[in-house]
Amino acid sequence: MGIDRMNQLYKSVIFDHSMHPRNFGSLDNCTGSVELRNPSCGDIIKVFVNIEDNVIKDIKYTCVGCTISKASTSIMSQEIKGKNVDDAKKIIKAFSDNIIKKDIDDDDKKMLGDARLLSDLAKFPTRIRCATLGWHATDKLINDYKGVISYD
Repeated sequence: MGIDRMNQLYKSVIFDHSMHPRNFGSLDNCTGSVELRNPSCGDIIKVFVNIEDNVIKDIKYTCVGCTISKASTSIMSQEIKGKNVDDAKKIIKAFSDNIIKKDIDDDDKKMLGDARLLSDLAKFPTRIRCATLGWHATDKLINDYKGVISYD
C-alpha cells in the first residue's frame, strides 16, 4: 500500500473513531474502573471493565481529550472486548511495542487490527502518551484483576 493511501486510511480511521467512538460511556456494575490523566495536554480518560471468568465481558470509557486519545481508546475497546485477560494483555503489549517502533511479529500485527495505524505516532513523541493513555488504564485494570503489581 502506498504512503498516500496509508495516510488517507489513517486519517479516515482516526477521524471515524474520534467522531463515532465505540464503547463510549460509563458502565454500571463494573468490576473495576480507573481514571488516568495526561498532564502535558490535559487528556482525561476513565475506563470501566466488567471481567467475569477471566473474560472482558464489557468495556466502556469516558474521555475528555484530543482526537488521538479518543480514537485510540475506541480502537482498544473494540480489540479487547470479549477477549480473555491473557489475550488482552498480549494485545496491549503488542500495541505498546508497536507504538514505540519495536519490532513485532506478523501474528501481533494481525492481532492489533486498526491499532497498527497508530504506529506512525512514534514520529511525534509528545503524541504517544495521548495514544497510550486508555491502553495503560486498561492494563492497570487487568493487572488489578489478576493481582499483579504494576509500577507504570
